[in-house]
Amino acid sequence: ETLRWTVVQHIEPGSLPGASGAKPGAAFSDFGSIIVLQKSYECRECGKTFSCSSHFSKHRRTHTG
Repeated sequence: ETLRWTVVQHIEPGSLPGASGAKPGAAFSDFGSIIVLQKSYECRECGKTFSCSSHFSKHRRTHTG
């Protein structure tokens, strides 16, 4: 079992919608950018990846019987 973190979104502060009356991305202006990660499980046998551990466990049975 290999646990991986995959980048699913990379947000630049200026691209975020701001609250009414605020400049876009004002809440995140202290950050250079925001990266959204997703945890995934990779099968060592075939390379398929799963975001849910229970789906990964079920898949492993296809290799072990």
